[in-house]
Amino acid sequence: MSEFEQSRWADSAFSQEYLESADHYIPDRFHLFHILRSFFRAFVAQPNCVQVCDLGCGDGILTDHLLREGSPIECTLVDGSTEMLQAARKRFAERTNLTYVKLGFDELIADSSNLGRFQFIISSFAIHHLKREPRQRLFATAFQHLEPGGCFMNVEATLPDHSTFTEWYYDIWREWIVRRGQLLGLGDRFVGVPQQARDNPDNQYSPLGEQLADLTAAGFAEVECHYKNGMFAIYTGRRR
Repeated sequence: MSEFEQSRWADSAFSQEYLESADHYIPDRFHLFHILRSFFRAFVAQPNCVQVCDLGCGDGILTDHLLREGSPIECTLVDGSTEMLQAARKRFAERTNLTYVKLGFDELIADSSNLGRFQFIISSFAIHHLKREPRQRLFATAFQHLEPGGCFMNVEATLPDHSTFTEWYYDIWREWIVRRGQLLGLGDRFVGVPQQARDNPDNQYSPLGEQLADLTAAGFAEVECHYKNGMFAIYTGRRR
């Protein structure tokens, strides 16, 4: 049994709840998508078809936003969850330029020989389920599958580099959920999510600086954080 199959994400009910509710407890989620699309236009898009890999793709929301750009792309969606891949297939039922691969990160780290080569590798709120050593190996795997000049982007939950700010970051997250609940009439339905996430052993949150250092150690250049809001960040690296 893979490590993924032992996690909560192998539970179809848990996966479905995330798909239905993520907008309500991931702060500024649609601004994160805006940054993804803007980065793609500025640094990735080209007249020829771009090969994209979506690691831990979930229901394919990142790929969906890239497809809306109208640039020619072919995308490989990778996830260890049957539920998530089924949701992605449903989302893209009318598209033929997509490939689906059922692999958990531990399986991908062990053998990625059939994955292919890409100009853009993306991931969103998936890699934080790895402890540091396997995360380092996954970053190295991503580097190996990028064409020269290709980019890797991770939309991720992070901890502060200085633990003084940890409690405040969780407060910022919880306060955002409270305000959204008040605006949309959701009540306190999602207020407990930050603490639940903190208590969930599947979440291996780590400092942003540590993650950027691991990306550099894997061989990436131009490693940069482009967005940060408390615990939430977007960073990229490029293969020269």
